[in-house]
Amino acid sequence: MGTPIQDVFDKFMIQIDDDTKYYMEATLLDELLRLYLSKAISKFRDCQKELKIVDDYFTEVLDDDEQFILAQFMVLQWLSPKILCNDNLTIQFSDVDYNQKNPASLLTSLKDMKREIEKALQRDLVEYPYKNRKVGWN
Repeated sequence: MGTPIQDVFDKFMIQIDDDTKYYMEATLLDELLRLYLSKAISKFRDCQKELKIVDDYFTEVLDDDEQFILAQFMVLQWLSPKILCNDNLTIQFSDVDYNQKNPASLLTSLKDMKREIEKALQRDLVEYPYKNRKVGWN
């Protein structure tokens, strides 16, 4: 049996700080995590292992690097609606509330975080194919 998808979910959850996960119904949270994972799998095109899921397990054993790459792709999926939704905050708040909450700085922070995650993910994806190669004369 391969790696449980819960292992990737756990690696994703430790990277985000979102209280809504505590208030969300378990089945809804599971469905959301599966959607994020599905998108992450579609983005991890160069994975050296098959990313097929059967009965909540990957068909192959994924190492930590592969699990964290999937989790980082999931973080990017989690961030995207937050960035898009933050653009709409001006509609929901009066001018005074809007200026006090300063969503512009929140939006900037979210976008900066997304760029940093994308850079780290890109670095991981570049290093990934070479991690098990032997160097030198063998």
